[in-house]
Amino acid sequence: MGGSNDPGAFGYGYGHIKKEIAYFDELVHRLELALGYVTDADESTSRDIGDAGGSVRSEEKGFAE
Repeated sequence: MGGSNDPGAFGYGYGHIKKEIAYFDELVHRLELALGYVTDADESTSRDIGDAGGSVRSEEKGFAE
Protein backbone atom coordinates (compact mmCIF):
# COMPACT_ATOMS: atom_id res chain seq x y z
CA MET A 1 0.00 0.00 0.00
CA GLY A 2 1.37 3.45 0.66
CA GLY A 3 4.42 4.60 2.50
CA SER A 4 4.43 7.10 5.33
CA ASN A 5 3.95 10.07 2.96
CA ASP A 6 1.89 8.28 0.29
CA PRO A 7 -1.79 7.71 1.07
CA GLY A 8 -1.86 4.66 -1.18
CA ALA A 9 -4.65 3.43 -3.37
CA PHE A 10 -7.41 3.92 -0.81
CA GLY A 11 -6.05 6.87 1.15
CA TYR A 12 -7.95 9.61 -0.67
CA GLY A 13 -11.18 7.63 -0.58
CA TYR A 14 -10.71 7.06 3.14
CA GLY A 15 -10.28 10.80 3.70
CA HIS A 16 -13.43 11.47 1.71
CA ILE A 17 -15.40 8.91 3.74
CA LYS A 18 -14.17 10.49 6.98
CA LYS A 19 -15.45 13.89 5.77
CA GLU A 20 -18.82 12.36 4.84
CA ILE A 21 -19.13 10.76 8.27
CA ALA A 22 -18.34 14.08 9.96
CA TYR A 23 -20.92 15.83 7.74
CA PHE A 24 -23.66 13.34 8.58
CA ASP A 25 -22.80 13.39 12.29
CA GLU A 26 -23.26 17.18 12.24
CA LEU A 27 -26.48 16.87 10.21
CA VAL A 28 -27.95 14.38 12.70
CA HIS A 29 -26.95 16.62 15.61
CA ARG A 30 -28.62 19.66 14.03
CA LEU A 31 -31.77 17.74 13.13
CA GLU A 32 -32.05 16.36 16.67
CA LEU A 33 -31.61 19.88 18.01
CA ALA A 34 -34.28 21.25 15.66
CA LEU A 35 -36.66 18.43 16.56
CA GLY A 36 -36.13 19.24 20.23
CA TYR A 37 -37.08 22.86 19.57
CA VAL A 38 -40.25 21.78 17.75
CA THR A 39 -41.20 19.34 20.50
CA ASP A 40 -40.62 21.97 23.18
CA ALA A 41 -42.70 24.51 21.24
CA ASP A 42 -45.53 21.99 20.75
CA GLU A 43 -45.61 21.18 24.46
CA SER A 44 -45.51 24.86 25.39
CA THR A 45 -48.34 25.67 22.98
CA SER A 46 -50.40 22.79 24.30
CA ARG A 47 -50.01 24.12 27.85
CA ASP A 48 -50.88 27.66 26.72
CA ILE A 49 -54.05 26.47 24.98
CA GLY A 50 -55.05 24.45 28.03
CA ASP A 51 -54.41 27.45 30.30
CA ALA A 52 -56.59 29.61 28.04
CA GLY A 53 -59.50 27.20 28.44
CA GLY A 54 -59.09 25.57 25.05
CA SER A 55 -58.72 22.06 26.36
CA VAL A 56 -61.38 19.79 24.88
CA ARG A 57 -61.96 16.13 25.65
CA SER A 58 -60.80 13.78 22.89
CA GLU A 59 -64.27 12.48 22.02
CA GLU A 60 -65.55 16.07 21.52
CA LYS A 61 -62.85 17.18 19.08
CA GLY A 62 -64.40 15.68 15.97
CA PHE A 63 -62.33 16.27 12.85
CA ALA A 64 -60.02 18.73 14.63
CA GLU A 65 -58.12 15.84 16.15
